[in-house]
Amino acid sequence: RELENCMESAVVIMDEAMIGPHDLPLPERPLSLDSTTERPPESSGGRILTLAEMERRHIERVLAHVGGNQTAAAKLLGIGRNTLGRKLKAYEE
Repeated sequence: RELENCMESAVVIMDEAMIGPHDLPLPERPLSLDSTTERPPESSGGRILTLAEMERRHIERVLAHVGGNQTAAAKLLGIGRNTLGRKLKAYEE
């Protein structure tokens, strides 16, 4: 199930026709001691995004992909529909 959610999320966020190993958020991926080649995600202003900001952007992309269908988005995200609803409500505040 975890692999299925990982693949579905990759399909949603990828702009390319081919998905490679570097596109998957694999939890077992070894960390590199040389972190100069990998940079954390940044906002358009060059500021490093927080985890909460990254989560919100990902949720917004998935919702856009499914045309606003919260049930489908929750399934793709691997979270419950109520959890997604709570997160969306918190974003409005």
